Amino acid sequence: MPSRIHRCAPALTLALLLGACVGGPPKPRVAAEPAPKLRVGARDQVGPRLTNYGEAVLPPSGVITVWSDDLTSAEAGAPQAKGKVPSLADELAKATGLKVVDHSAPGQTAAEGLAALAAADAGNLVVICYGYGDAARKTADFRASIDGLIRLAHTRGAPVIVLTEPLPIVPALPAVVPGEKAPKVNPVDAQRRTVSIQVKALQDIVRAAGPVDGAAVVDADPVLSPPAPSPKAQPPRILTDREKEPTSPLARARLAHAIAGHIELAR
Repeated sequence: MPSRIHRCAPALTLALLLGACVGGPPKPRVAAEPAPKLRVGARDQVGPRLTNYGEAVLPPSGVITVWSDDLTSAEAGAPQAKGKVPSLADELAKATGLKVVDHSAPGQTAAEGLAALAAADAGNLVVICYGYGDAARKTADFRASIDGLIRLAHTRGAPVIVLTEPLPIVPALPAVVPGEKAPKVNPVDAQRRTVSIQVKALQDIVRAAGPVDGAAVVDADPVLSPPAPSPKAQPPRILTDREKEPTSPLARARLAHAIAGHIELAR
């Protein structure tokens, strides 16, 4: 088992990487988006199986457990704001009104999350979100670990929602003028580009594993950069590059709302 220092070193690098300032100076604070109202499900649907609409039905006093890495950690958001940054679990508690137990840890891999879940209470719903920790440590067992997390939660009687980790915002490459020396690439931007490629490959694994294993999938990138709505729909506010960053409080709130959209409360 790697030491805590060994686990945290990649996490600290990613925290600085994901918290790097993009899109100019900080934007003024905006009003929080209204939390979704949870739909009502039938009591006989409570359990590990999703409904036909891909939703998890929980008892009114249900407990959600979150298993993740840098994305949910308040530590990872430290470069962006003073004081404690709300974690994804904090935002999910506000969005659902339910108790949320946060088992996330900076730099954690999906395999480490699986080992932790094996020794803990899964609650009534398991939310899984891994990618940055595995990308930083170049793990080879990501798909097997995601499969194991979902199946273990199901054996505990808990449905599962998996969230793909959003890609870091990567600035465009500087233009190359024919006949002139190629411009230098900012090392941080180059590292962000490498992380983006690695995380995208893990996103594809999560998108494929979720439906096969019977879990609901929330795809982070469309949530943070939604496509244009139909003419009659109320368009969501477009986030700035800074607000789309995985460590941004507004991004975490929007992701929490998307997860809450897959939850029903049994009456």
